Amino acid sequence: MKHSKNIGIICGTLGLLSGVYFGLLPIIQSFNFGVISSQQAGIYSATTATILGLSVATICAIYHYSSKNT
Repeated sequence: MKHSKNIGIICGTLGLLSGVYFGLLPIIQSFNFGVISSQQAGIYSATTATILGLSVATICAIYHYSSKNT
């Protein structure tokens, strides 16, 4: 059971990191090409960072809760 939890944490973290990468890539490219202003890029980046923080907190809470039930 512990082995599958570690695999789940690794896969969740990799999924989260790939989602952040593909979430921030269009923002950076749009800013570099002048499609959006720096204020808009900051707002979009802050939204992405908020989602990232909530996702990491959720993964940590689930892992902490599941480690008590082994």
